Amino acid sequence: GNVYFHNKIDDSTINYHLIDGCEFNYVGIDETNVSDFAIYPNPSQNIFNIQNPKNERLQIRAMSMHGKEIVSSMSSSTNVQIDLADYPSGVYLLEITTDKGRRTQKVLKL
Repeated sequence: GNVYFHNKIDDSTINYHLIDGCEFNYVGIDETNVSDFAIYPNPSQNIFNIQNPKNERLQIRAMSMHGKEIVSSMSSSTNVQIDLADYPSGVYLLEITTDKGRRTQKVLKL
């Protein structure tokens, strides 16, 4: 039979590897080409800052844990603010998309 192992990259990405001799088959989302962004503070009362040091063009979506988009923004600023003041406390997903790829991170609104 086939032998599989998985490699958990973060809370939203798991790569599964099929071992077949020396051949590896990868299944998953590759988020390694996305630049590093600082998202702070996390947790936050209302405002989350996204530091964009390379002034890349960002598409930012804040979503509920059920995948419902609640805030959407596009920016090339070095610091972008996402305001969740109109939404209840809980865990949300911030999805940041650039020309190089996509990164999704959980944030906690207090």
